[in-house]
Amino acid sequence: MPFIWKPAKQPEKRDSNGRTFVICNPHSNRDRHRPLIPKEIKALEEAEIDFIYAITENPMDEYYMAVEAIQDGFDTVVASGGDSTVSNIADAILTNRPDARFGILPMGTGNDYATGNGIPRAIGQAVEVLKRGHTEKRDVIKIEDRYSVSLVGFGFDITMSEIHLNNKLLKGKLLYFWSIIEAIFKHRGHFIRVETDGGEVFEGKSLMLNLGNNRISGGGYPTCPKADMTDGKMDVMFIEDCRPGTRLRMLQLVQKARHLEHKLVHYTQTESVTVTSEVPIAYHTEGELFYTEKKEVTARIIPARLNLIVPELH
Repeated sequence: MPFIWKPAKQPEKRDSNGRTFVICNPHSNRDRHRPLIPKEIKALEEAEIDFIYAITENPMDEYYMAVEAIQDGFDTVVASGGDSTVSNIADAILTNRPDARFGILPMGTGNDYATGNGIPRAIGQAVEVLKRGHTEKRDVIKIEDRYSVSLVGFGFDITMSEIHLNNKLLKGKLLYFWSIIEAIFKHRGHFIRVETDGGEVFEGKSLMLNLGNNRISGGGYPTCPKADMTDGKMDVMFIEDCRPGTRLRMLQLVQKARHLEHKLVHYTQTESVTVTSEVPIAYHTEGELFYTEKKEVTARIIPARLNLIVPELH
């Protein structure tokens, strides 16, 4: 059974934001999150938020906990962890009760979705955002039966994610950087065809394909620099495969958001896209990996689907 924290002292006034269920992944940021849990609980208590706090034990616990919380009538579900935790809990909300409110306590390595929405990393400040409860609508991407709030990645992203997960020595930004550098030399490109609903086609041996809702990914890289989570569009960023030296140069361009100028980069915005591959397709949503037997998948943007708690000035 997962650990459940129920504050002994209930708020004197009923929280106007309704009941809040906080789901914590203690393994976020290579277990750096774990020692911060008491501080996080204390901040929630001091903010007089009407909450219950649950700590996961196994992969995907957060998804099933979120489903149960929604079924039990909680109005707000909060992800305390990194982008993968955010992805699983958001998917549970969007699949089961999209009118529920979603909050984030960013405790991961990259925290791209929180950063893209102006949610601060400092525990006290993030809890204050939850307490204020300002909610805005955000677009989401649906690929097959899975929802993505930030980005769907193919190709190089999968190689990098696998290296990231298998490296048990490094942490933080250094781990992201090392994973990218190692992937530059290890990744093998495959032929894919990308067709938008407007009839645009990108095809060839691919280094990377991103379907972006958030402008940043991979720990802050502006891979889809024109993306806007409220414009009803999905950004498509396709990079043709190239030699390791050119891949390294591409990384430098991505860091400066100048990669769209390169002749190997193709970029557009669309409402839906079909991806066809010569090999079974693997993709990730915010770092959560999925391996399929399919050689064709579709993805589409769903405007204003998620009720996200964000700072009022964002």
